[in-house]
Amino acid sequence: MKVIGGAASANPVLVQIVSPPPVIQSVTNTSGVAYDSSHFAGAGEMLNVYVTGLDPGVQANPSRLQVTVSGISMPVLSISPAPGNQFQIQTILTQSFGGQPVPLAVVVDGSGSATVTLTVR
Repeated sequence: MKVIGGAASANPVLVQIVSPPPVIQSVTNTSGVAYDSSHFAGAGEMLNVYVTGLDPGVQANPSRLQVTVSGISMPVLSISPAPGNQFQIQTILTQSFGGQPVPLAVVVDGSGSATVTLTVR
């Protein structure tokens, strides 16, 4: 980026422009049941996180993406296209949170989505 004002101009500066973070649409178990106030997740379970607005380049370079639960990174197993211009991110819960509601976020290149609350036994 270079700022020019009249006859004077500043030295150019490199600026990284990133896409906005994805938006979490739903989080389900492997049977497709959404986690809610009556459906809890458990340690060792696989989660399907459905998002819109995911940079398609993430699928080719999954190291750019993290799924965090209560700020702790969970292993991402796969990223694949899903119906409705969504992507399905499969991750596994590596620990219990004692039945507490915790925030789940999808982070791409350090920029996190709005969180959804997930109760993890």
